[in-house]
Amino acid sequence: MNKKRRVMQRLIERDGRLQVAGMFTRAQDAIEQWRSCKADIVFLDIDMPGMTGLEAGERLVQLEPDVRIVYVTAEAAESPGWDARHYLLKPVDPERFSLTVTQLEQCRHERGSL
Repeated sequence: MNKKRRVMQRLIERDGRLQVAGMFTRAQDAIEQWRSCKADIVFLDIDMPGMTGLEAGERLVQLEPDVRIVYVTAEAAESPGWDARHYLLKPVDPERFSLTVTQLEQCRHERGSL
């Protein structure tokens, strides 16, 4: 497992509010796996081989409009054409990660699902 995925896995495990359903290098693999597990929160790196995280996010939202996408990026989330409501800048700050998870939980409660 590469360093970036290990860092994200540690952040998720330390926070304790989310469960890892899968970790992938290729966006296409993540989409195929998502079809079987239907995770409601997906962390996508913008820079992925084959298909960008942005493209993968668009496909996931087409499959399930309620899925929450969190983009992980080295760039500021001001790019036109993508919903940057939830994003994390690299290197991911643990406090920012925790705040993002709190915001995602609030979204779930507002939708009436957990």
